[in-house]
Amino acid sequence: MQAKINKVKDTVSKKLDKLEIPFSFSDMEIFNQDSTVKVNGYKVTTDKVTACIIPNFRKSKVEFLILNENMIAHLVSEGMSDDQIMENGKVWTHITTTKNFIDLLAYCNE
Repeated sequence: MQAKINKVKDTVSKKLDKLEIPFSFSDMEIFNQDSTVKVNGYKVTTDKVTACIIPNFRKSKVEFLILNENMIAHLVSEGMSDDQIMENGKVWTHITTTKNFIDLLAYCNE
């Protein structure tokens, strides 16, 4: 699984470089449901988007999460705490293909 995640990270990195979108990666330790397998996922940060490259252990593939920071700002302005937002707010978007992930990053950073 780690090799798949690293390959996707490299693909995303090359494409964002080609599109001249500034970005950074940071490591994220991710465990499977019973904590028997640990892999290194990646947080991807651009000027406009925070996202994650993560494993889907059940399907044995790499998938993605995009954090909706505008929604979080709105929920904070409505008086919700961080814990309430993460429990009840729909602040993550799930993406299943590398192409769609890159397309969304490119669109959000135009």
